[in-house]
Amino acid sequence: MKAALPKHALIAQALEQDLASGKYAVGATLPSEPELTQHFGVSRHTVRAALRTLQERGLITSQQGLGSTVRAASATQRYTQGFASAEDLLQYVAGTRVVSVEKRELSVVGEELAAWLGCKPGERWWHVVVLRHRRDEDTPATLADVYLPYAYGALLSELAEHDRPIFRLIEERFGEAIAEIRQEISAAMPTAPEAAALQIAAGEPVLVIVRRYIGRHGQVLETTRTLHQAARFTYSMNLRLASGRQP
Repeated sequence: MKAALPKHALIAQALEQDLASGKYAVGATLPSEPELTQHFGVSRHTVRAALRTLQERGLITSQQGLGSTVRAASATQRYTQGFASAEDLLQYVAGTRVVSVEKRELSVVGEELAAWLGCKPGERWWHVVVLRHRRDEDTPATLADVYLPYAYGALLSELAEHDRPIFRLIEERFGEAIAEIRQEISAAMPTAPEAAALQIAAGEPVLVIVRRYIGRHGQVLETTRTLHQAARFTYSMNLRLASGRQP
């Protein structure tokens, strides 16, 4: 395991090795969150982030009150997402423009936020809020919380000048490469300020997309949480059977 990785990634690797070795058989239940917390000497938030990683890889299933059950001994991916480029993943960028960049903050990341961001506690990260409008309209399209490591702070002054994704600027200016993009999609009720920024009713739900951009060495280069008006945004993707297999 690489010491440079955040704690939750190290724990996920350790548990994945246990699954591959047969320590926990398919159908078995993993130790509880309190047991894993004590075993690894980390917070419960870190353990949950590690379990979420295993769940995203299809290795376990988790149910409240029942714990985490082993689904597979090794990660398999039968279907692949049919995107021609990483920009296709951000389906709102091409038709929108940056209107404002607000709430620029630099802070030391605590344990809970670190587990969510996918970094190590004690690191310094920037947090900015970016509002985008539709290109030819004065209508809000997205509201995004953008989190960047301290080293990329120089890009903040350019956010309003570029319609390109931030991760592309990170690649160009800092010689990084995005090796993986992890995405979570859910529905949520916006806070009052979020609803006001999107010009929707306080009780109207929004679509929430969280993305973590992972570099070649497993480090998180950017984390975003983007809110979309549910009534005006549809997220679409194509799934294709991998490796030429036939159903």
